[in-house]
Amino acid sequence: MPRKATVDRLIQKAAKTKRHADIKAAADANPFQPLKTTNSRRVIDIDPMITKEIIDYLAYQDAYASKHSNFKNEWNILFTTGIGTPIDEKNFRTRYFDKILKESGIQKPLSLHKMRHTHASILLKHGIDISVVSRRLGHANPTITYNIYVHVLPESMAEAGKVWSEIMTKKAS
Repeated sequence: MPRKATVDRLIQKAAKTKRHADIKAAADANPFQPLKTTNSRRVIDIDPMITKEIIDYLAYQDAYASKHSNFKNEWNILFTTGIGTPIDEKNFRTRYFDKILKESGIQKPLSLHKMRHTHASILLKHGIDISVVSRRLGHANPTITYNIYVHVLPESMAEAGKVWSEIMTKKAS
Protein backbone atom coordinates (compact mmCIF):
# COMPACT_ATOMS: atom_id res chain seq x y z
CA MET A 1 0.00 0.00 0.00
CA PRO A 2 1.45 3.45 -0.88
CA ARG A 3 2.62 5.56 2.08
CA LYS A 4 0.02 8.30 1.60
CA ALA A 5 -2.80 5.76 1.60
CA THR A 6 -1.39 4.20 4.76
CA VAL A 7 -1.18 7.56 6.52
CA ASP A 8 -4.69 8.50 5.35
CA ARG A 9 -6.03 5.17 6.62
CA LEU A 10 -4.41 5.73 10.02
CA ILE A 11 -5.73 9.30 10.23
CA GLN A 12 -9.23 8.11 9.34
CA LYS A 13 -8.98 5.39 11.98
CA ALA A 14 -7.85 8.00 14.51
CA ALA A 15 -10.77 10.24 13.57
CA LYS A 16 -13.24 7.43 14.28
CA THR A 17 -11.80 6.68 17.71
CA LYS A 18 -14.07 7.56 20.61
CA ARG A 19 -12.87 6.86 24.13
CA HIS A 20 -14.06 7.72 27.61
CA ALA A 21 -10.83 9.66 28.28
CA ASP A 22 -11.50 11.81 25.21
CA ILE A 23 -15.00 12.64 26.45
CA LYS A 24 -13.61 13.58 29.87
CA ALA A 25 -10.94 15.79 28.26
CA ALA A 26 -13.63 17.62 26.29
CA ALA A 27 -15.46 18.43 29.51
CA ASP A 28 -12.31 19.80 31.18
CA ALA A 29 -11.14 23.40 30.90
CA ASN A 30 -8.54 24.39 28.34
CA PRO A 31 -6.18 21.38 28.25
CA PHE A 32 -3.16 23.29 27.00
CA GLN A 33 -0.28 24.11 29.30
CA PRO A 34 1.12 27.64 29.32
CA LEU A 35 3.73 28.24 26.65
CA LYS A 36 7.34 27.72 27.75
CA THR A 37 8.64 31.10 26.58
CA THR A 38 7.41 34.21 24.77
CA ASN A 39 9.10 32.82 21.64
CA SER A 40 7.04 29.63 21.80
CA ARG A 41 4.18 31.23 19.86
CA ARG A 42 5.58 31.82 16.40
CA VAL A 43 4.85 31.70 12.69
CA ILE A 44 6.95 29.35 10.59
CA ASP A 45 7.15 29.13 6.82
CA ILE A 46 5.97 25.90 5.22
CA ASP A 47 6.07 24.92 1.58
CA PRO A 48 3.04 24.96 -0.75
CA MET A 49 2.74 21.14 -0.72
CA ILE A 50 2.35 21.05 3.08
CA THR A 51 -0.03 24.02 2.92
CA LYS A 52 -2.21 22.11 0.44
CA GLU A 53 -2.16 18.99 2.64
CA ILE A 54 -3.31 21.07 5.61
CA ILE A 55 -6.07 22.75 3.60
CA ASP A 56 -7.24 19.33 2.35
CA TYR A 57 -7.19 17.93 5.88
CA LEU A 58 -9.17 20.90 7.22
CA ALA A 59 -11.78 20.28 4.51
CA TYR A 60 -11.90 16.61 5.57
CA GLN A 61 -12.24 17.69 9.22
CA ASP A 62 -15.09 20.08 8.35
CA ALA A 63 -16.88 17.34 6.39
CA TYR A 64 -16.39 14.93 9.29
CA ALA A 65 -17.73 17.51 11.78
CA SER A 66 -20.85 18.09 9.66
CA LYS A 67 -21.64 14.35 9.79
CA HIS A 68 -20.84 13.82 13.48
CA SER A 69 -22.71 16.06 15.89
CA ASN A 70 -20.46 15.04 18.79
CA PHE A 71 -17.38 16.52 17.05
CA LYS A 72 -16.59 19.84 18.73
CA ASN A 73 -13.21 21.39 17.92
CA GLU A 74 -13.47 24.11 20.56
CA TRP A 75 -9.79 25.05 20.35
CA ASN A 76 -9.60 25.17 16.54
CA ILE A 77 -6.69 22.74 16.43
CA LEU A 78 -5.52 20.81 13.41
CA PHE A 79 -5.18 17.29 14.79
CA THR A 80 -7.93 16.07 17.11
CA THR A 81 -9.58 12.93 18.38
CA GLY A 82 -12.78 11.73 16.75
CA ILE A 83 -14.77 14.11 18.95
CA GLY A 84 -12.59 17.18 18.40
CA THR A 85 -10.49 17.15 21.56
CA PRO A 86 -6.68 17.40 21.61
CA ILE A 87 -4.85 14.15 20.92
CA ASP A 88 -2.90 12.73 23.86
CA GLU A 89 0.74 12.44 22.72
CA LYS A 90 1.33 9.01 24.28
CA ASN A 91 -1.91 7.66 22.83
CA PHE A 92 -1.06 9.09 19.39
CA ARG A 93 2.45 7.62 19.50
CA THR A 94 1.25 4.16 20.52
CA ARG A 95 -1.74 3.93 18.18
CA TYR A 96 -0.53 5.73 15.06
CA PHE A 97 2.96 7.25 15.03
CA ASP A 98 4.82 3.99 15.74
CA LYS A 99 2.74 2.24 13.03
CA ILE A 100 3.51 4.97 10.51
CA LEU A 101 7.23 4.67 11.29
CA LYS A 102 7.12 0.88 10.92
CA GLU A 103 5.19 1.04 7.64
CA SER A 104 7.66 3.67 6.40
CA GLY A 105 10.57 1.31 7.11
CA ILE A 106 12.00 3.33 10.00
CA GLN A 107 13.29 0.78 12.52
CA LYS A 108 14.94 2.99 15.14
CA PRO A 109 12.81 4.25 18.02
CA LEU A 110 11.91 7.83 17.18
CA SER A 111 10.07 10.33 19.35
CA LEU A 112 8.27 13.43 18.18
CA HIS A 113 10.94 15.50 19.95
CA LYS A 114 13.71 13.63 18.08
CA MET A 115 11.97 14.65 14.87
CA ARG A 116 12.34 18.28 15.99
CA HIS A 117 16.08 17.71 16.50
CA THR A 118 16.36 15.99 13.12
CA HIS A 119 14.58 18.92 11.47
CA ALA A 120 16.97 21.44 13.03
CA SER A 121 20.06 19.34 12.24
CA ILE A 122 19.08 18.95 8.58
CA LEU A 123 18.46 22.69 8.23
CA LEU A 124 21.84 23.51 9.78
CA LYS A 125 23.67 20.90 7.66
CA HIS A 126 22.12 22.50 4.57
CA GLY A 127 23.50 25.91 5.48
CA ILE A 128 20.45 27.59 6.97
CA ASP A 129 21.69 30.33 9.30
CA ILE A 130 21.59 29.36 12.97
CA SER A 131 19.56 32.45 13.87
CA VAL A 132 16.85 31.38 11.39
CA VAL A 133 16.79 27.84 12.81
CA SER A 134 16.69 29.29 16.33
CA ARG A 135 13.63 31.41 15.53
CA ARG A 136 11.96 28.47 13.81
CA LEU A 137 12.45 26.34 16.93
CA GLY A 138 11.22 29.11 19.21
CA HIS A 139 14.46 29.38 21.15
CA ALA A 140 14.93 32.57 23.17
CA ASN A 141 18.21 33.25 21.34
CA PRO A 142 20.64 31.59 18.88
CA THR A 143 23.06 30.73 21.69
CA ILE A 144 20.60 28.09 22.93
CA THR A 145 20.40 26.61 19.44
CA TYR A 146 24.18 26.71 19.07
CA ASN A 147 24.73 24.93 22.40
CA ILE A 148 22.29 22.16 21.44
CA TYR A 149 23.40 21.72 17.82
CA VAL A 150 27.12 22.49 17.95
CA HIS A 151 27.81 18.86 16.98
CA VAL A 152 26.26 19.55 13.57
CA LEU A 153 28.44 22.58 12.88
CA PRO A 154 31.97 21.09 12.39
CA GLU A 155 31.03 20.16 8.82
CA SER A 156 29.87 23.74 8.32
CA MET A 157 33.16 25.02 9.74
CA ALA A 158 35.11 22.97 7.19
CA GLU A 159 32.83 24.26 4.43
CA ALA A 160 33.38 27.85 5.63
CA GLY A 161 37.15 27.36 5.33
CA LYS A 162 36.74 26.04 1.80
CA VAL A 163 34.46 28.92 0.77
CA TRP A 164 36.82 31.50 2.30
CA SER A 165 39.72 29.97 0.40
CA GLU A 166 37.76 30.16 -2.86
CA ILE A 167 36.88 33.82 -2.20
CA MET A 168 40.50 34.74 -1.47
CA THR A 169 41.79 32.79 -4.48
CA LYS A 170 39.42 34.71 -6.77
CA LYS A 171 40.46 38.07 -5.26
CA ALA A 172 44.15 37.24 -5.67
CA SER A 173 43.80 36.41 -9.34
